[in-house]
Amino acid sequence: MINCLIHYRKLEERLEFFDKQVDGKFDYIIVDNEDQGDIIFDISQETIDKKKKYLKSYSTFGGDIQGIKKQSEKSVAIKQIIAWNMCAEENEKYFIMEDDILFQPESIKTVEEISNSDLEWDMIMFGESCGLGAGEGLRVVSPPMTRGLSAYLIHPNFARKIKSDLTNISIAIDWELNYLTVKYKCRMLWYEPFLFSQGSQGGPFKSSIQDQ
Repeated sequence: MINCLIHYRKLEERLEFFDKQVDGKFDYIIVDNEDQGDIIFDISQETIDKKKKYLKSYSTFGGDIQGIKKQSEKSVAIKQIIAWNMCAEENEKYFIMEDDILFQPESIKTVEEISNSDLEWDMIMFGESCGLGAGEGLRVVSPPMTRGLSAYLIHPNFARKIKSDLTNISIAIDWELNYLTVKYKCRMLWYEPFLFSQGSQGGPFKSSIQDQ
């Protein structure tokens, strides 16, 4: 398992805070590249509507999803996609973390144990988001749905499935990933209670996306 941190270079205080939490207890790589490469941001209504059809299976889906326009949202999307492509190409399970998470370093041991187990999964969510929950322990979530992108495992087999779709992005990256999890019938699990919380939601950091 490779630990991967999604980092926005301008917010160095986040990286410093993350390092303090790690306390030298595990290694990680940093993805902070903002090179768009062959990614196209297609926000035509026709493309957005095609993707929204896959999200209608969510009981909470209201249908109001806008195209991805903010540069901050595009920056996050590019970094996440780079990490997914690395996962696919290196054939390694990736544990992807955003740089504002709050956690105890021992939590990585739990993630690694699950990653190395015989459990069948495509993605496992370990972070919190908007109070979403599914009960205690590891729960299969159907239809598959992310719980934010603050801390999660992605399997290389699933990363390869979605790779061909990652050059055309239309909506915020968490919604884009939700569309792909439904399209490719992702075996999605949530770990309860969550092990990682978001420092930009009630924590010490200001959101780098919502306020722009």
